[in-house]
Amino acid sequence: MSSIELVADNQTDASVSGAVAAALGDLTRAVDVLQQHSLDGLRDEDLLGVFQQLERQRRRLPTVDHRLITELECRSTAVRFLARGTAGLLTDLLHVDAAEAKARVRAAAVLGPRTAITGEALDPVYPATSAAQAAGAISERHARVITGTIGHLPHNLDADTTARAERTLVDQAEGLRPSELVKVADRLTAYLDPDGMLSDDTDRAARRALRIGRQRADGMSPITGLLDPATRALVDAAFSALARPVPDGNLPDPRSPAQRHHDALAAVCRTALASDTLPSNRGVSATVALTMSVTDVEKAAGVATTATGGVVPIRDALAMAADAHPMLCLFDTDGQPLHLGRGARLASTAQRLALTPATGVAPARAATFLRNGARCTIWTTISTAGTPTSTACVWPAPSIIT
Repeated sequence: MSSIELVADNQTDASVSGAVAAALGDLTRAVDVLQQHSLDGLRDEDLLGVFQQLERQRRRLPTVDHRLITELECRSTAVRFLARGTAGLLTDLLHVDAAEAKARVRAAAVLGPRTAITGEALDPVYPATSAAQAAGAISERHARVITGTIGHLPHNLDADTTARAERTLVDQAEGLRPSELVKVADRLTAYLDPDGMLSDDTDRAARRALRIGRQRADGMSPITGLLDPATRALVDAAFSALARPVPDGNLPDPRSPAQRHHDALAAVCRTALASDTLPSNRGVSATVALTMSVTDVEKAAGVATTATGGVVPIRDALAMAADAHPMLCLFDTDGQPLHLGRGARLASTAQRLALTPATGVAPARAATFLRNGARCTIWTTISTAGTPTSTACVWPAPSIIT
């Protein structure tokens, strides 16, 4: 779904609709005045005062978001518009990134109004933070620091201690920048649980996380997270074997410890994929899906695209394809699949190379990738002179030894 068509509901209460419409009209007109009114006659102190008042109102607006999102959740509006949850609905309606939409929904869940199953109104999960934000005393970033800190406190702390910790952070937030509030929050956490003994399996299970950031322009991706004790033990065991230094002849391993850990993680993933023991993904065995153009393959330059939207340099993609199990997939000029077949190499590398003098054609150059869940191989036939003689997808019949 790329857009949402809003349809008026004839059963909407006209008085409520009119009041909300009037408030939005007032807000629009107020912003118009602030945009167009001359500021020449204001003193420096007046300008600073405008900034302060404007910032206070800006900080209050997210609390309106919380109410709207809570109402959307209660009505299951996303189901009506065939969206993937309220976050998906906001993504399509407001044209915001999925990460921002999810963050708004999470904030509304803990800072917005709640209703019990029996119908009575409940306070927000973090009432002091919600009230301070509604008053414009703290910003969204302040609120995220507070809710994140209180949410990660040991769950066996009593409710009164947790509430007092929240109020302490709210009071500090009114006079500190978010970056400064983080330091206060860390000190408060250390004070409440100085040796970490209050944390148990429930807390560690809630805190475990591994986040892979967006791929950067240079192709690298950042990783952050927290490992629970059991996972740390597994990683240590695997890395002790795969990340140990490997001398290069008489020279020491040139890789740093961090680089060896990186390579060990890649080795673990390759081993897991090759074991064929991973669960299937929508009926397709777990595998690396790479798509590349014949032109890039011929030039050995450019990038291949992964199934998740990432990119891999062509040289790395061709190296990965060398160990793949190829399948033939033919496409027309419009990208429509025409044929899908399976093949296997029965001859050894030496036997295939021995065919070159007899046929005058060097072994084909292949690019292996996935299309709709199936491994595909595009072959470009290369003459002994090094000139491509065909860019069509070519694969011998299963009965022919190649």
